[in-house]
Amino acid sequence: MEPAGGGQKEVIDTVSKACAYGDFARLQSFVEADPSVVNAPDESGYRPLQWAALNNRTAETNYLLSQGADVNAADPTGQTALHWACVRGSLPVIETLLRHHANPDARDNRGYTPAHVAAQYGQTAVLYHLALKWHVDVDLQDVDGRTPLHWAAYKGFASTIRLLIVLDCRCTLPDKEGCTPLHWAVSNVHWRHPPLRHRAHDTQHHSPHRSASN
Repeated sequence: MEPAGGGQKEVIDTVSKACAYGDFARLQSFVEADPSVVNAPDESGYRPLQWAALNNRTAETNYLLSQGADVNAADPTGQTALHWACVRGSLPVIETLLRHHANPDARDNRGYTPAHVAAQYGQTAVLYHLALKWHVDVDLQDVDGRTPLHWAAYKGFASTIRLLIVLDCRCTLPDKEGCTPLHWAVSNVHWRHPPLRHRAHDTQHHSPHRSASN
């Protein structure tokens, strides 16, 4: 769910759309009419706070939290608003969520923490912020034994790889397939010019980007 292009105006008829498109007035009117909507999932199980976080809507995020939105509520995939905020790297939204006690170590159904998601999308500044300000462990393994460094190497995000190495993440740690970050970099990244370039997609990567594109 993203702002429509080509001058087409989206009809804001749900609280989720109000959050995704940044229509604060409509959001406020929905909440005033029914305060429970701040925690009400849409037909796909995604919550208003997730849509606000994904689309970098700081005002809407603050408002939802002030009205009782559950900062750690998870969708059917196990992801929270903090996971979604890490997709596009909105540091103001991420900071807002963390200050309202978002769990930076929350795991989704595949064991991804917000740090995994940040690495999957090359959000180096997010990883720096999580590690340096909030002392988050950015070297945890998901259910397949992969760390954020594995994902950054697979996607070819050179600045993210450099940061994670500087943060002493484990370069030689094998995942459940026996592959280290270097294995993933060599086998899954095409080389054009240094630094590494990332593949167009990962068919096994489950993330909020898929729902955001629908």
